Amino acid sequence: SPFSASLVPVVAFGLLSVAVLYGMVAGTFQMLEDVYDALLYGLRLAAPYLLFYILLAQLYFSLLFIFG
Repeated sequence: SPFSASLVPVVAFGLLSVAVLYGMVAGTFQMLEDVYDALLYGLRLAAPYLLFYILLAQLYFSLLFIFG
C-alpha cells in the first residue's frame, strides 16, 4: 500500500531532522557546511565498499545463473 511504502522514508526524514536540530542546539553544527559534512561522513566511509559489493553481487548472481 502507499502508506507502508512511504513509512520508511518519512521516519528516516523525521529522525534526520531531529538529529540535525539536536546538533544545531548542542552547538555541534555551526554552519550549514557542518551539517552537510556530517550527512556525507557515512557515505565517505561506505563509498570504497560500494563498488566491491556490486562486483560481488554480479559474480554471485552470474554463478547462480550458470550453475543454478
